[in-house]
Formats: sequence, C-alpha cells, structure tokens
Amino acid sequence: MTDVATILALEAIKAAGYASFLADGVAGKSRIVHDLGIQGDDLHDLLDFITQNYGADFSDIHLGKYSLPEGHLLTGLKEIYRIFGAKLILPFSRYRPITVEALGQSIMTKRSQF
Repeated sequence: MTDVATILALEAIKAAGYASFLADGVAGKSRIVHDLGIQGDDLHDLLDFITQNYGADFSDIHLGKYSLPEGHLLTGLKEIYRIFGAKLILPFSRYRPITVEALGQSIMTKRSQF
C-alpha cells in the first residue's frame, strides 16, 4: 500500500509539471534522480515549486550532492535513455538518492528529509 508521503510527493511532481517522468511502478523507494531522471535544473525547479507551493525548506541542501549539473553530457544521455525505456548505467552512484517517499516527508514536515 502506498503511504501518505509517497502520494503527496507524486501529486507534487505532477503539479510541478513533471508527470511525464512518472512511469508505472513508481513507488516510495523510487529515486528522483536515479530512477525518474529528474535532475539538474529540473530538480532545482521541482524543489523550488515545492518550496513555493507547499512551504518546504530545502535551503540547507547542496544539489551537487544529489544530481549532475544541468548541461552535463551524461544528463542528456540519461534523458535519451529514459525516453526510450533503456537502462543506462552511469556514475550516478556517487550522488545521494532522494526517494519519492523522502520528498513527501519533506513536504509534510516542511524541511528536507534527505
């Protein structure tokens, strides 16, 4: 069963305009960057949308710990592979994961939970 935090995060992702990143099987343990492919400026914009619309504070996090920077060659390759449904193994393991559930918990508590 899907928990409240996951449902809240999925609704926020959709409301922010990132519904196209959500595939069947997305769950609380799905990772925003690694699994959904929301990264770089998109990740920044998503967190900014959540701050403005849900009041969560992400000022204490450094996005470079969670995602490749926008414009990085590998960011574009990941997007191509995401669109065509192939798995691409890239050096994303060095980045800390942000799960859908943690994003929802951040919305609920109004501060970063990752």
